[in-house]
Amino acid sequence: MRSRRPSGEDILKAQAPAADSVPTGRDILYGFGGTGQVGAAHVIHPLKTELERPMALPGTRSMLDITPDHVRDREAVRAYIP
Repeated sequence: MRSRRPSGEDILKAQAPAADSVPTGRDILYGFGGTGQVGAAHVIHPLKTELERPMALPGTRSMLDITPDHVRDREAVRAYIP
């Protein structure tokens, strides 16, 4: 069982080997279930903010531009490859 929500860096590391998705849905559903659209936005906003810096440093503009070369820790990338 997952013990915490993924951080922006976790999402970047998962996306680097061309992941189709990153599991964040449960957290968004909990936020939505608690206070509706405001709650879901409350969960999404920190993820978006945490992703902005790691994406800006190498100059990537979208998730499609992320490659394994953008992640320094290759072992971390391999952990997300099934």
